[in-house]
Amino acid sequence: EAADIAKSMVLDGQQGGLLPKWSHNTSEIFVMTGDPGPIIVDSLYQFGARDFDTAAALALMDKSSNGGTAQGSPIRGRQATYTQHHYIENDPSDSLEYSASDFAVAQFARALGDTAKYNTYMARAQWWRNVFNTESSYVHPRNADGSWPWPLDPASQSNYVEGNASQYTWMV
Repeated sequence: EAADIAKSMVLDGQQGGLLPKWSHNTSEIFVMTGDPGPIIVDSLYQFGARDFDTAAALALMDKSSNGGTAQGSPIRGRQATYTQHHYIENDPSDSLEYSASDFAVAQFARALGDTAKYNTYMARAQWWRNVFNTESSYVHPRNADGSWPWPLDPASQSNYVEGNASQYTWMV
């Protein structure tokens, strides 16, 4: 069943442009943040699913992580900012989501023997550190100029997606 899920996700990506994010019926509806497709496919692979096109899966992961589109829209809608600053301005949630996806791409590439992609994505997976503020000890929103907005209320959901600093800090 896991291989069938991976196979379906890869086929969806081949037909629609990228691994699905939040597809419904025949459309990608782009609900929620992040880029969960690579995380799901890599997890399936790491737990033993092998009967799917792994080369196509890695190509789709790479495409998504570099600004590719599905149905004319990017799965990672803020990839340009993420690549420029190595975090997303005032949005630690998406910053962590993109880093988690990059970690999954790195692990998948390593499992397939692609050392270059592993090294590239493992380096990007560490960008989560750019939203961890050692002064507050939390995953913290960050301004475009690199400064940290103060004060930080760890219980506030402002600048977080369905969570707060106290909760998102545990994600890493």
